[in-house]
Amino acid sequence: MFCFNLWIVAAFTLAITSCNTIKDIAYLQEIPTDRPITLQVPQDIRLEPGDQLSISIHGRDPKVVEIYNMPNISNATGGSTKASYTVNANGQIDMLQFGLIHVAGMTRAELANQIKYRLVSSGVVRDPVVVVDFATMTYSVLGEVTSPGRKAIDRDHMTILDALAQAGDLTIYGQRKNVLVMRNEEGKQTAYRIDLTNTESVYSSPVFNLKQNDIIYVEPNTKKANESVNNANTLRTPTFWFSAITFATTLLLYLKK
Repeated sequence: MFCFNLWIVAAFTLAITSCNTIKDIAYLQEIPTDRPITLQVPQDIRLEPGDQLSISIHGRDPKVVEIYNMPNISNATGGSTKASYTVNANGQIDMLQFGLIHVAGMTRAELANQIKYRLVSSGVVRDPVVVVDFATMTYSVLGEVTSPGRKAIDRDHMTILDALAQAGDLTIYGQRKNVLVMRNEEGKQTAYRIDLTNTESVYSSPVFNLKQNDIIYVEPNTKKANESVNNANTLRTPTFWFSAITFATTLLLYLKK
């Protein structure tokens, strides 16, 4: 009977110390079905000082619009890329033929429409096509994700769920209930916390819509923290105690023979 009790204690100890519950890892739990979810209004990314833009202008006569386009720059691999415009500290770009244009606070579509308006107003190009792309616009993901690092923003509207998906999702060791997002607001770093297991927390968060230069940090959960400590002290691991109890049980059985 004593040995049987030891086995029960060992199995119970191993179970409660080594397993994550669904509540700890499932996203967007308890989604309401009797009412709509309150969402942050989708927001296209707006340009800020330091952003780099690629602007291409096309028209019926390529020779006419050529003077409005930046030249191509050769790279080390033998290819070429179009030179980009950098938004200066005053929120402006110095564009060919147009001079300084204030672009801070605009979306890509708004800037393209303004350039198109200037071209048509000048009478030089009747039906221009203006394409504005993000040359280098990024955010960073650190901590317990599959693929941490700096990631490119490749669309006008990007959410934190999109960003985590792009980073390969959280690992099983990621703390889902306390994800940190650092954002530069008016020259100051502001910290926000999101509980990914809570639907309302995610969709109502001010950082649900991602911005350029945001930093997302996923801290390790208790399981990972315990394992890190246990690597330096095997006496604290569930495996050690399970093995010890098994050995003691076997020894007692042998001595009773």
